[in-house]
This record gives sequence, C-alpha cells and structure tokens, in this order.
Amino acid sequence: MFSAAAFRPLQARRGRGNPVERATPVSRVWYAFNITRQSFINLGVTVADTPWARLRGLLGRMKIRSDEGLWLVPSRGIHTFGLMFPIDVIYLDADLRVVHVVESLGPCV
Repeated sequence: MFSAAAFRPLQARRGRGNPVERATPVSRVWYAFNITRQSFINLGVTVADTPWARLRGLLGRMKIRSDEGLWLVPSRGIHTFGLMFPIDVIYLDADLRVVHVVESLGPCV
C-alpha cells in the first residue's frame, strides 16, 4: 500500500474544478506532497495537460534533475521510446492517490 499524495500548484489559484484547469499558463510547476508522511515528495512537477505536451513528454532530454517531475494529465499509460535515461513512474487514481510505482523504468531500445 502506498501513501497518498496531493498535487497542488506552487501558488494558490482561484477557481473550481480539476486542479489542472486552475493552473495558469504562466506557472505550470506544481508540487507533490505525501499526506500520510506529511512531507514533500517533489517541488518541481511540470503538468503536461495538452495533447502536444503529453506527446513531447521527456523526448529530447538527455537527463532529468532529481527534483523534477512530469505529470501527464489525463493519461492511462506511458512509453519510453526515444528516452535516454531510466525514469520512476508513479500511477495515480482519480483521487490522486498512489496506486502503483515502477522504479528505474528503462528506455525502450
């Protein structure tokens, strides 16, 4: 069983509905917070919520910093085609709770 995580924008937003819809184009960086352990998981989560952003993903990147993350919204799966480095994958349910983790998923060769 994995701990629950909350994804929120770094600055407070006005509005209702899906948290991704409340993000402004100026600031697309969110944070992930472990509710169960009361600790931050990541402070640099970028939201990929358009078809182009999801398609682009991490393609063309030679590496990713340890404090970076990419949140694909909506998404039911990922690929590692063209990826140059292994990634950790966290699957969330509709309530943004962690349901599965894959560590060091290697690039598709």
